[in-house]
Amino acid sequence: MTSTSSVKNDEDFSHPDEINPFLMEYPMNWARKIEIAIGIVILLPIRLVATVLVLSAGLVMYHVAAFGLVTTPEGHYSKPILGWRRTLYDTLVPFLSRIWLYILGFW
Repeated sequence: MTSTSSVKNDEDFSHPDEINPFLMEYPMNWARKIEIAIGIVILLPIRLVATVLVLSAGLVMYHVAAFGLVTTPEGHYSKPILGWRRTLYDTLVPFLSRIWLYILGFW
């Protein structure tokens, strides 16, 4: 009885006219390498600090809203959110989410 392996090699999937984006080498000149290095040194810490600030603001908003929920009477949890919590939810949460995605480079 012969056993056949179901694992295929990379050669089984490749065609001669296709370019593998994971194995393709991209030639970079020194100016581009310096530009990338400066971007890493300057932009990465700025993005990290901005991300921490936006997430911290979201955490503060969560605690303020939770405090407002604690002061809500017992039977009102099934009713829609009204007042300042609705304003907070409708304006600041989407705004901070978009800022966070923009800072991370996804917007």
